[in-house]
Amino acid sequence: MSDRTDLTDRKDAIWRTDDMHLNDPFQVHEASQHRASKGTMTVHLVRRELITIDPRLAIVPMMVDVAAKFITSPKPEIKAQGVEMMAEHDALRSSLDDLGIVEPIKAFRQGRRWVAVDGRHRLEWVDDNAEARGQKSEVRGQKVPLIEVSEAEAMQIIEASVIGRRHWTKGQRAWLGVCQHPQVCEAGEGRPSKNSDSIGVLNASTLGRRLGVSADTVDQAVALYRAFYAPGHAASSPEAIEAAAKREKYEHLIWGGAGLGGILAGIAGGDATGGKPKAQTGFHHLDAPLSQLVRLSKAFTSWDAEERLKAQRLLTARVKADMTPEFRLALAEALAAADEPATWS
Repeated sequence: MSDRTDLTDRKDAIWRTDDMHLNDPFQVHEASQHRASKGTMTVHLVRRELITIDPRLAIVPMMVDVAAKFITSPKPEIKAQGVEMMAEHDALRSSLDDLGIVEPIKAFRQGRRWVAVDGRHRLEWVDDNAEARGQKSEVRGQKVPLIEVSEAEAMQIIEASVIGRRHWTKGQRAWLGVCQHPQVCEAGEGRPSKNSDSIGVLNASTLGRRLGVSADTVDQAVALYRAFYAPGHAASSPEAIEAAAKREKYEHLIWGGAGLGGILAGIAGGDATGGKPKAQTGFHHLDAPLSQLVRLSKAFTSWDAEERLKAQRLLTARVKADMTPEFRLALAEALAAADEPATWS
């Protein structure tokens, strides 16, 4: 159960970090208690550990990271935007230091947890505030002001606050739009997808109009999405692994202001040699043996204790005697990574 307070006007309540009381840093200062004609919104004061970030924001870099990329751009107009973004970020942090969180963060409920659809910089400031004081564990006790929205409203808020940010180039806006509406990848050339969402029936033209970019730019973003995420393939497939490697190699160019067409050309060049497609790389040959190993792992569960012990001894002997140290290390790291708990933040 979260604490609540009524917010009738932005100036009526300020949440400010009290340097002396980090376990309860957000105090409500009410300048007046009046009802606005538009009604009263309920503000929930929620413990920080109960708040996660909507995963649809995960592909969007933070303002300061984009600014750092822009500043290194050889294009003067992009570099100037980077300087302006960095100044905005510094002003935001200064305002938070002076006033605390003035505007509550919008979030929807998901069980006991809250999923924030904006306010990543404000949440980052909350976390940094505790860490800077050497009291990182204290972030668990801090309460953050939230306003509840519906899941249906969440996408519109994400679009307005993230995709609609004026600093994005047209290519960046198209890329973000496709990432937020991946259904557009299912549409054929010039044909609307059967799927629809908050902007209606989707194809490159309808999404482009929504984002203020051309259908051709959206098509380029769709091609990049397919290259980076391999939709339709299992996460454990070679296609998905290959796509993730391309994303790591090329996606940063989007945030540096490179054109989507140029990035696609670079990917095509990297995938070909002498105008012909490159042969599959070595890791693709792992797929069939690993599939056999999966089947063996399922059979292993039906064996009795004696058979399992023999199997483990055989595995140990073969790994030790026949596998290279590099491959054994890769196996050990894969096993360790498989045991790590999944995270969503």
